[in-house]
Amino acid sequence: ALSDSVGTTNFFINEFSPASSMLKLSSRGKLSSPLAHYTKVKINKTTLDTYFKKIKLEGRVLLKIDVQGAELQAIQGAIDTLKRTAAVHIEVSIQSLYQGDTIGYKIWELLVENGFTLYGMDPWFRDPKANGELLQCDFFFIKNNLLTNNL
Repeated sequence: ALSDSVGTTNFFINEFSPASSMLKLSSRGKLSSPLAHYTKVKINKTTLDTYFKKIKLEGRVLLKIDVQGAELQAIQGAIDTLKRTAAVHIEVSIQSLYQGDTIGYKIWELLVENGFTLYGMDPWFRDPKANGELLQCDFFFIKNNLLTNNL
């Protein structure tokens, strides 16, 4: 699991969807996924910075993050990796769907602070039971210096 520290953590395996996470569903998340049933297991966690110390990144790197509510922790554990990254594609929640998650605008702020500009977004997950309320979307960020160099 990706996080902001190295160690172990609980991981909640969702048996009815691909929405397994280090975080439990919030009350809002349970409304949008009423069939969710979790099995808790203990797993190892690491940071992207720790992981990529062992791997040489070459060329223009695209970082794709989909960690079901733990986006802030994953980004906080990737500050050095972001320096070597050209673009970030990240799934974010617009509504709090997990206990302890971070809403998308906080991820947006952190990536801007680290030299990225929002290039696009895809609002793909809406709750049909709540009049189409937007729950999650994908953000696509580009490193500022690439935008000025006319990708």
